Amino acid sequence: MKVLILSDIHANLSALEAVLRDARERWGELPIIHLGDIVDYGMRPHQCIELLRALDKQVLLHLKGNHELALLDRDRSRFSSERGREASRATAKMLKDKDLSYIRDVYEDSPRELLLKRKKILCVHGDLNDPYWGTMSCEESRNTAYMPYDYVVSGHTHIRFVREVFHPSEDKDAKRGKKRTVFINPGSVGQPRNHNPQAQYAVLDLEHGDIELRSVRYDIEHERSLFDGSVDSFYSERLVEGI
Repeated sequence: MKVLILSDIHANLSALEAVLRDARERWGELPIIHLGDIVDYGMRPHQCIELLRALDKQVLLHLKGNHELALLDRDRSRFSSERGREASRATAKMLKDKDLSYIRDVYEDSPRELLLKRKKILCVHGDLNDPYWGTMSCEESRNTAYMPYDYVVSGHTHIRFVREVFHPSEDKDAKRGKKRTVFINPGSVGQPRNHNPQAQYAVLDLEHGDIELRSVRYDIEHERSLFDGSVDSFYSERLVEGI
């Protein structure tokens, strides 16, 4: 069983379409874990929501990110800049009532657990210390609270990684007394910040344990051309360099 992991789409429809097309061509229709932040920064939040909504039969989990949380409760105090708060307010005006209802009714609070192929998976937008705004640092991932899980998938930072952590296990006869947890951040579909401007996602093979981090080209200039001044041009300009 392979699972497609998406995060931080940020209203970038061209990037989302490219990722879904790439995954479909390589693996067919995969079940999807969506880790949140489908809204803000980009100009097509409604269209992105509609596209994933059309794939509901494939989606195992829609998780709220910090941007969905701010959209629903209108508390934008934790955004790091005024332009971020302005982008959130602009997004609220772009969305339809049915979009807000869908997010409110279907998107789940962070964190959530999944059990797939006897593998225990923790899905969190940030980390357990701060489920919406945390950054899943190396230090945080050594927290023994993650030890029960085979995989921990997170987003928020827009920087992808795969990290293995080994904790001493009480079962000394199995696995040399070690318990392994694999941490995965798939990177950002629509606003990457790892100096790679391509749309990014991950595929996890639960049978063999393989993890593939993918980068996909998309029409960045087309997406940038849609910015109409309602969102700061900073969010358009950063798409070119992936910063």
